[in-house]
Amino acid sequence: MRIVEKQRLYLYEIVHLVKALYPSKKISHSFKKDVEELADLYTPSELILLEDLIQALTLLNQLDRDKKGQTIFSNKADFENAKRLLMPNEYKLNDNDYESLLKLIEQGQTQQLTYADISEVLDCSYATTKRLVRKLKANNLIQKRAIKGIRYNVSYFDLQLENFKPSNLKEEETKHSPFDVMTEEWEDFDGFVDTQNRT
Repeated sequence: MRIVEKQRLYLYEIVHLVKALYPSKKISHSFKKDVEELADLYTPSELILLEDLIQALTLLNQLDRDKKGQTIFSNKADFENAKRLLMPNEYKLNDNDYESLLKLIEQGQTQQLTYADISEVLDCSYATTKRLVRKLKANNLIQKRAIKGIRYNVSYFDLQLENFKPSNLKEEETKHSPFDVMTEEWEDFDGFVDTQNRT
């Protein structure tokens, strides 16, 4: 299941609004190759949107980004956050995926893994292995290496592993959803004061 059309339109609106706010700014990023490696996971139009989102997020965070004249340089956080905004639900990790990831990280610390290695470590079928590898690749948690056949490096970069734990994500979304924050701020509101008729 791809991202829904309504969500896609919202993302396009974000891109256009941010670029309109900073028309003279230029963005430079070094993630062209990373974007190209996602070609088997996203459609061509989604990859274009992904690059636009990287630029929009860089503009929004420009105070914390390296600059040279009117050019602002994107960093890894812009790329990862853009991917998360665009990511379809089918690529988000569930509890079983997370547990599998922990096993692969432990095994992958000492060796690169083939499809057969992954299936053996997780004791699962080829179809299940293929589905998991696609998910992990979409989340940048596994990278393909063409060394003596197709092998995979498993890692989680500088991101906190707990961020990928589904139960933690659900708990944070429940606690800090925009609706909850808004209602909490207005829970003591008793109505507006009529200043014109005050005595």
